Amino acid sequence: MSRVVEALRGDGIIRARGTRYARAERFERAVAEPETSAPLDASRAAPACVQLTQVPGIIGIDFTAGMP
Repeated sequence: MSRVVEALRGDGIIRARGTRYARAERFERAVAEPETSAPLDASRAAPACVQLTQVPGIIGIDFTAGMP
């Protein structure tokens, strides 16, 4: 099944934001999003999972900084 994705395009880059691949209740295993033919509006920012990193230059927050 194909699906229309409404995204942003600029500077030679296509940005599709907030695209859900799966969902899960807290502490439960994720399940795939159900198939649909409805257009997906991926042109606006959506909630994102915090990315933990200690690699300079990568977007993220190190919540362990300063911990023993």
